[in-house]
Amino acid sequence: MPGDKTRDLRKVNRRSFVKTLSAMGVSATSLKYLSQKTLAEVTDNPKKEVPVLQFLRHTNHEEYIESVRSGNPIQPEREPVYEAVPRDKWAHIEGVHKAADAVRNKIENKFGHSPNTGISVGVETQTTGQHQEKIISVHYAFNKEEDSPISCEEIDEQLPDSVNGRIGEGEHSYIVEDIPVKSKVVRGSEHDSFDDKYRPVPAGCKIENSESGSATLGTPAYHLDYGNNVWVTAGHVVDSNDPEYVYQPGFDDYIGNNDQEYRVDFWCFDAGIIRPGSSGVGAKYDIASDSYWSDYEGWDIVGVTSWDRIKLNEGNTDYTVYKQGKETGRDSGYITRVDEEAFELSTASDDGDSGGPYFEVRDGESYINGVHGWPGGMDLCDTYNCCEDGGSHDGGARGTGMEFIEDEFNIVI
Repeated sequence: MPGDKTRDLRKVNRRSFVKTLSAMGVSATSLKYLSQKTLAEVTDNPKKEVPVLQFLRHTNHEEYIESVRSGNPIQPEREPVYEAVPRDKWAHIEGVHKAADAVRNKIENKFGHSPNTGISVGVETQTTGQHQEKIISVHYAFNKEEDSPISCEEIDEQLPDSVNGRIGEGEHSYIVEDIPVKSKVVRGSEHDSFDDKYRPVPAGCKIENSESGSATLGTPAYHLDYGNNVWVTAGHVVDSNDPEYVYQPGFDDYIGNNDQEYRVDFWCFDAGIIRPGSSGVGAKYDIASDSYWSDYEGWDIVGVTSWDRIKLNEGNTDYTVYKQGKETGRDSGYITRVDEEAFELSTASDDGDSGGPYFEVRDGESYINGVHGWPGGMDLCDTYNCCEDGGSHDGGARGTGMEFIEDEFNIVI
């Protein structure tokens, strides 16, 4: 039975419903798909527990997969999957991210938009002894081979020691005070497993192209403009201004071409599209396997993980995300950092992993979290002060959230 607060919200019109929940701190992502009926199914009292979108899941999965097999794919239909989260917990997470937005806006007003500067502002969990706290982390990335166009001192001059974050309005207002702001330099460079010939072609296998060399295929998807399947990989894998052929696994096995319209190659957003070519090779909504016995894991790709779920689980070492790449194979870790449209994992990464999928396995099915673009923790200063010398450590992977790739490229997983 819905509680009094939920019953009250079921009586109002859609506009008032959205306005009230937004004032309580429910994110725009969660509100986009939330109905009054669904709210009542998720929580009795949104003042105590708020609905947070976890997944977008296929409702016509079997029909869709059969249409893909036949070579005439239909559009996958999806439903939202919500979970109730204690409001204080969610409000704290959202409050820190709101504060990060304010720091990001200040940096961009001074130095320009992030894709042009290599500066990203995100949220991560810092552990000191038994104490954990969320901090705002400012990362500055530039190639080892190039001089830094902006000095560490210039960046640090723009950063306060701490900030406050606020969400909600009126009686629902929630303030997170004294959130530390810390900076770090990422001195990195852009960056064989799963190298069998897979037909049809799944997520997480080795590909080659005529310009960028070997990399990893991220995931199949349905393109709403084309009315057909495509594959997603990293933007810098298919960033040529000229048509280029893509092969799987090697140069004798053509599968398609880069899509010159749908690709973005920046530190904060790195994704691109491969369109099937005249080869007639189809897509497989599964994860590639290295097993002698099977080409596929049997983890059907049934949807995507929401950005709210990724934010909710940053710093949660019990939340497992897999990364698959042709160079380092399959590894698992937890989310160590979340910024505007990208997030970082505790797993290792290397050249050749670019474009590979990040995914979550739940009840034997997989949900795509994102696509790998860059090393995350590789060659980072250990000390959290961008102008101090520090050691370096291997490990870490950085990818673009699939929710944003879907919106940018008009695709559906």
